[in-house]
Amino acid sequence: MCTTTRILYTCHHVFYKQLSAWMLHGLLLDQKGEFFIEKIELSQSSEVEQREVDEEAPTAGPFSATEKATSEFRINGQLAPSYLPQTVLEKILFIGEAVQIFQTLHASGAHPPLASFSVSSGYQLRADLMKFSWMLTVLQNQPILQLRDFENKIEYIRNVVAQHLWRLLVEESNLVGHLHVMKDIFLLGRGELFLSFIDMADILMKQSPTSTTQHDINVAFRQAMIKIAMDHEELAKQFELTLSLPPVQSSGVSLKSKMTNSWKYVGMSHKVSWPLHVVLTPATLEKYSALFHFLLSLRRAQAYLQQCWATLMTIRTGAHCLQAVWQLRTHMGFLIDNLQYYVQVDVLETQFSQLLNRIKSTHDFEAVKVAHSDFVKTLQSQLFFTEPIRRCVYEILELCFSFSELIQTLRREEFVFSSKEQEAFHRISVDFRRQSSLLFRVLSAAKNHHSAPHIAQLLLRIDYNRYFTNLS
Repeated sequence: MCTTTRILYTCHHVFYKQLSAWMLHGLLLDQKGEFFIEKIELSQSSEVEQREVDEEAPTAGPFSATEKATSEFRINGQLAPSYLPQTVLEKILFIGEAVQIFQTLHASGAHPPLASFSVSSGYQLRADLMKFSWMLTVLQNQPILQLRDFENKIEYIRNVVAQHLWRLLVEESNLVGHLHVMKDIFLLGRGELFLSFIDMADILMKQSPTSTTQHDINVAFRQAMIKIAMDHEELAKQFELTLSLPPVQSSGVSLKSKMTNSWKYVGMSHKVSWPLHVVLTPATLEKYSALFHFLLSLRRAQAYLQQCWATLMTIRTGAHCLQAVWQLRTHMGFLIDNLQYYVQVDVLETQFSQLLNRIKSTHDFEAVKVAHSDFVKTLQSQLFFTEPIRRCVYEILELCFSFSELIQTLRREEFVFSSKEQEAFHRISVDFRRQSSLLFRVLSAAKNHHSAPHIAQLLLRIDYNRYFTNLS
C-alpha cells in the first residue's frame, strides 16, 4: 500500500466512523466540524428562514420541521468529499434523519401515540440496522473506496429506511385516514358542517373582532360538529379556527378599529400528531389555511345567495325593480354555483383521488411526501391562487357579499329601494358585470397559454350559451 493510499485509508476510516454514527444512530460525532452534515440551531434563524429551508433548499433534510424541534440538519457542500455526488449526500442526510425518527419512537414515553408501532416492525428495523452496520464495516475495510459499490450500498440503505418510514407513517400512523380528515376540515369536504357553522357564526363574524371573537367562533364550530353528529371532542383537539388580525401600528393604535367584518381574517390551525409532522410541516399547514379561507369564502357566497333567494320569494310587489334584482341574483348564483362545482368536483375530488392512488402505489416515504407536496401545489394552482385570477375571484365574492347585505336589509313585503339603495344596487350590478367578464377573459387567456383542461371545463360550463363570449 503506497503512502497516498495509506493516507486516504486513514482519512476514510475517520469518515466511516462519522458516517456509521449518523446513519445507524442519527448522531453527529463531529467535534471538530469536519463532517459534511452540520446541525443548525433554530434559534439562530427566523421563522421565515426555517420555512424556506424546509420547503425549498435542496440540501435541507426532510424532517426539519419537527413538533418540538430545537435543531435541524443540512449539508455543508464545502466539507463534502468532492468525489461524492450531491444525490448521494442527500441520501445520507435522509437516512440519518429517518433513523432519528425511529430513535425518538423507541425512547421511553417520548411519543405515546406511537405505542402502536408493531413489535415485528421494530424487530425488522433492528435487524436491518445490524445489516447496515455490517455493510459499512465492509466498505471501511476496503483499502480503496470503490465509488460504485459505495453508491449502491447507500442507495440500498436509503430504500430500506424509506420503506420503514413509509410503514410507520402510512400503516402504523394511518396517514391516509388523517388526510381524509384534513380534506373534511381544511378543504370543506363536510359541506354540511360549514353550512351549519356559517349559520351559527354569521352574526358574530360580521362584527368587528374583539378579544373573545376567536374563542366564540370555536365554540360555534364545536356546536356545528355536534349538530351534524361529528366526533367534536377529538376534532376540537386537533383543529382550531384562527383570526389572523393585522399587527398594531407603530403609533400604538390597532387596526381593529377599522375592521367591520371578521370573516376576512379567519383561518384554520391544526395540531399535527407525531410523526405526521414530517409530511404536514408548518409551511404546508399555512398553505392549507389559505386554501381553507378561500373555500370558506366561496361557500359563504353561495349560502348568502341562497338566503337572498328565500328573501326575494317573500316579496310580492315592486315588480319593475324586483325583476332587475332577480336577474342579478340569478347571474351571481349561476357563476358561484359553477365555481363551487369546479372547485369540489373538478379539482378537489380529482386531485385527492390521484394523491391516494400515488400513496397506495408506493412503499417509499419520499415518494409519499413528494405526492402530497404536488397535491398542495396543484390545488393552489387550480384554485386561482395566481394573479390576476385570484384578485378577480375575490372581487366577485365581495360583490356577492355586498348584494346579499343589501337584500337582507329589505325584510319587508313591499320591495322599494331608497335612492341610496338604488345607487348601491346599480354599482354592484355594473361591477359584477365587469368583473365576471374580466374573469372569463383571464381564464380564457390562461387556458390558451397553459393548455389547462380543468379551466376548459369551467369555461364550457359558464359559457355554454356563449353569453360571456358575446359580452366580451
